[in-house]
Amino acid sequence: MPIFAPMPLTRILLIRTGALGDFIVTLPVIHALRNAYPDAHIQLLGNLQTLALAREEVDRIDSIDRADWASFFVPGGRLPAPLADPLSATDLVLSYLPDPNGTFSTNLKRTGARTVVSFPPHPPTDGSIHIVDHLLLPLHKLQIPVTEKTPTIHRTPADHDAAEQTRSDDALEQPMLLVHPGSGGRHKCWPKQHFAEAADHFRSETGHTVGLLSGPADGDLAQQVASRMKGAATVLPPMPLRPLAGLLQRAGAYLGNDSGPSHLAAAVGTPTVALFGPTDPRIWAPRGKAVRVIGGPAHLPPEKRLAAISPPRVATVLSRLLPPSSTHD
Repeated sequence: MPIFAPMPLTRILLIRTGALGDFIVTLPVIHALRNAYPDAHIQLLGNLQTLALAREEVDRIDSIDRADWASFFVPGGRLPAPLADPLSATDLVLSYLPDPNGTFSTNLKRTGARTVVSFPPHPPTDGSIHIVDHLLLPLHKLQIPVTEKTPTIHRTPADHDAAEQTRSDDALEQPMLLVHPGSGGRHKCWPKQHFAEAADHFRSETGHTVGLLSGPADGDLAQQVASRMKGAATVLPPMPLRPLAGLLQRAGAYLGNDSGPSHLAAAVGTPTVALFGPTDPRIWAPRGKAVRVIGGPAHLPPEKRLAAISPPRVATVLSRLLPPSSTHD
């Protein structure tokens, strides 16, 4: 039976935890809520670092790691007034928090919030629906219009200024290829040598420069790729997400694994090549007008598909996205 949200909605709370990619694929939900209710007070609850990517579209972001949220995970827990009172005046709470026992959503309802929708964050594993479309399903049931199904990040001039400050003294030329060889799991990473060979091949074919990105959990992975390259590459330091979004937006093209930065590159409109092996691109591929997904041979076991993707193949696809430099011989 369809769920109908009370109209109008003046206060909305959206709860989304998880890593960078998890939040980016939720952006169409935020866009739809803002478009449908331009005057509503919209609050996001989750990881502050990732939530900051949507700060231009919402009124407030909060961390779910605050100690006073702990009681919401306890059956019949005492709910602190500083959280419960605002929730009692909330028209819609949409939670994508894993809640197998229903404790969290039950406690949200105890506050008096008018409508509480708890929706599983994980889509079916059979490839029947993309993660973005899965996360939008509650809005369809609530009869909230969805006009855009591609994640988009709205950038500010400050983001571009911050990105520029991270650049080295021997600043990369524009356009450039940015490469992020890491991912949240090692099983999703293309071999380091393959990244190095693809980057070298791309440089020799196009004349464009290459920059290597790394995240907080990547260690010296970018430097390891650089050391395997025959040509030069600039290893860029880890940076906050908003400056990283600005830097990616200025790049000519991007290459990465099934990872959060790949979703980020696609969301800022950068031509993106995403490599898939053990995970299903029908579910997890970044969405964007200039996204190209390369997967290994389907006849191989999923865990062997990434290594079977050839560097020349990847470099060729990249070269089509970023034609040769005008200064290239």
